[in-house]
Amino acid sequence: MWTQTATDPEPNCDMHSYHLNVFELDISFKTEADPTRVENACAYVESLYRNLKLHGNHLGRDRLLTILILGLADDLLQLRQRGTDAQARLNTLLQRIEKNDAPLESRESIMEFPPRGV
Repeated sequence: MWTQTATDPEPNCDMHSYHLNVFELDISFKTEADPTRVENACAYVESLYRNLKLHGNHLGRDRLLTILILGLADDLLQLRQRGTDAQARLNTLLQRIEKNDAPLESRESIMEFPPRGV
């Protein structure tokens, strides 16, 4: 279970201060992330940790957290790859659109007929 204490950003600064108890560890940090993002992140990792602990209750907390971190890193790398793949597909589509935006005279048409008299 996690508990949270968030303070408003300091004057002239967008940083919020957080004091959390996550995985039975008390931690304090500052971030620009709003309280909702921090709350959602904590709830997400706590649920992953609970599920992992059900299947690996014989492992210590350090090992469980290491497995959790490796799983999150793998998820992040897969999402980055999906983003890279999507960007490549978008670039290909953009090139096709730009090619079709060329003046009519420079387009290759599949509807061109052979010259008369051939």
